[in-house]
Amino acid sequence: MKKLQWTDSLILLFSSIIWLSEVLHLLGLVLHADIALLTVIFDAGAIILIGLFIYFKVIKREKKQTAPVSWEINAIIFRAIVLLQIFVIMFTAIPYIKSDITVETVNSFLSTGLIYSENPLNGGAVAVPMRLKVLCLPTIYAFLCRVFHAEAVTVVWRAVPVVVLLLSYVAFSSLSKTLFRRSSDRTLFMLVVGALLSAGCYAYGMEGFLLLFAGWQGNTIRAMVLMPATLNFAIKKQWILCALMVVTESMIVWTFYGAGFCLVEALFIFVITKAFEIYRKKSPEVHYD
Repeated sequence: MKKLQWTDSLILLFSSIIWLSEVLHLLGLVLHADIALLTVIFDAGAIILIGLFIYFKVIKREKKQTAPVSWEINAIIFRAIVLLQIFVIMFTAIPYIKSDITVETVNSFLSTGLIYSENPLNGGAVAVPMRLKVLCLPTIYAFLCRVFHAEAVTVVWRAVPVVVLLLSYVAFSSLSKTLFRRSSDRTLFMLVVGALLSAGCYAYGMEGFLLLFAGWQGNTIRAMVLMPATLNFAIKKQWILCALMVVTESMIVWTFYGAGFCLVEALFIFVITKAFEIYRKKSPEVHYD
């Protein structure tokens, strides 16, 4: 496997934290473990994972020559777009919460100290299907609330969407490095992505809308972080990492038996790649630069 870029490693760090959270979530769900204890384990695991990332991708990276910060006009406009989007999420966006009870679920976890021990809406018997119970996002948000002593509305509606927004741009930045060689082309690509996301925030279901008004939802994380990362890994033929993205998707959003869009995307690229390789073998006289 080729050496990973720091942007790829950051996406894998994010995925690893989700995997850790899923294990703890299932422990709490099956064994009825106290969420305070699970939070301590989560803290320790997250610190180890983040520490490994910092050591291998930040400290060791300082020894190498890093590219200077670009101040061309496209880069400046892109940064302005990102800052504006962060401002909208933090201060002006009205979260889209139709049929969404994430905050209520997190508050239920925090008040009872257990995972799905009561109905998040009325405190009665739990009526959540098992296919949704196994998803770990509410538990991650409960962990974050305990770690930072923050309210659920702040973590879910404000902090998490900002993190997801930035991770989305990390995924697209990594994809741009795969698609383009010149730095100016990558910057233009990121500017186009930022502009399209800003323009596409007028209706539910649009990627820009999901990022700005529903960034905590599993659908958003899948569409804006995992799918660009899967496409990037598939283009580079890093199929093991594609599989990791597929499994990560199954932990945060319910799809048909866990086989969701990331799997379809990876298989599509895999079929195209194999078909192209077969064509090249049958046509050796054709050269591709």
